Amino acid sequence: MTKQKQMTKQAAFNRVWHWFVTAGHGPSLSSDGDPRYRGPNGRRCAIGLLLPQRLYDPEMEGNSFSTVCEEFAPAMTEAGLMGFHDGSFGRDLRDAHDDNSIGWPESLRDHGLTCPGGR
Repeated sequence: MTKQKQMTKQAAFNRVWHWFVTAGHGPSLSSDGDPRYRGPNGRRCAIGLLLPQRLYDPEMEGNSFSTVCEEFAPAMTEAGLMGFHDGSFGRDLRDAHDDNSIGWPESLRDHGLTCPGGR
């Protein structure tokens, strides 16, 4: 695996915003309502969206983002996501779409992000 530069928070936020808000995709949930990195019909959670398919492992399912970063460190490093598990950014991305709150700019304001499309 090739080490990739850490993805910026703004780049991650823009991609997640486009997927959930602009394109209108719903979150990826199991039949029990638990979040999934990948789900049926191409659904993904915010972190699953940022993780390229070639680096995804079904064994990630059911594990927290921190655990996935620990147990799948090479894949998460290559994806440029390792820096998001220390602190609240990864959790805030997940919470914003899991709660289906379109109050995303408010919930992510502390990260210094600008909202795509001027919202």
